[in-house]
Amino acid sequence: MNVEAVLRYNQNLLHCAQRLGNYLGITVFEDFIRTAFGPLETASHPVVRTFATLPFHHVLTFNFEESIERAHAAAGLSFRSVSCALQADLASFLRNCHKAQRQIVHLHGKLGDGAGRIALTEDGYRGLYSREPLFAKLLWLLAATRSLVFVGFGFSDQDFCQAFRITARELQLPESCHFAIIGLSDEENDQERRNYFNDTFLVEPVFYNVNSNDGNPDHSEFLTLMNRIAAATGRQLERPRDAIAGGNPPQVGLDPEGLRVANQLADRLLQRFDPGGPDVQD
Repeated sequence: MNVEAVLRYNQNLLHCAQRLGNYLGITVFEDFIRTAFGPLETASHPVVRTFATLPFHHVLTFNFEESIERAHAAAGLSFRSVSCALQADLASFLRNCHKAQRQIVHLHGKLGDGAGRIALTEDGYRGLYSREPLFAKLLWLLAATRSLVFVGFGFSDQDFCQAFRITARELQLPESCHFAIIGLSDEENDQERRNYFNDTFLVEPVFYNVNSNDGNPDHSEFLTLMNRIAAATGRQLERPRDAIAGGNPPQVGLDPEGLRVANQLADRLLQRFDPGGPDVQD
């Protein structure tokens, strides 16, 4: 079974960006975005570079910048960069997503796209989700026929999640199709959250603890959990320098169910190297 990764760094930033874009106007705002984010680090972070080596089939991202492309280039990995803001790119991905070459797909466009094409403002966002039929077909295809791993995605984007809600109702499958790395706070019930993701999106969550650090959410256990998954596939994610300076990494308190799902996810990734059954697609 093919496995894709869906990445988002900070979903709240998107909503703030949309409001700012509506205020400034699309031309001024796009110039600001390119100036602010275009000259960022020329070399991607070691964690991103190691993540790029995990055996996902494709990488789908909501980010506009191209750090994941830089990570692939640094690792010597072959890839093709795709922007859903360009209809030709979108059509090409739909035609070729079954092929072996990894494609990095920017679902909301990327910085190099022409004026008005990046889904930054509310109007641009509605245009992509409501007036672009190929994009709607892509979301249905991903939800219905692929196995996705969501990383850093909060499932609060109603437009994107609606496609997965609809597909879950249409398929009526007895088990989940997708995985998600999800933070769980102390006040949240893990079984209720698991049932919600299973029933609503056909997603099997792999939970990690979100601790409180002086009243702020601490997601440091996310990296420890990703290390477990990476180690199971023969890779090892590197910790950021600030985490290394802080001493030993926190231990992820996975319950037996969480450990089972994490191992299941690692097994799915390993199948990309060594397919082990008749239902595994090359």
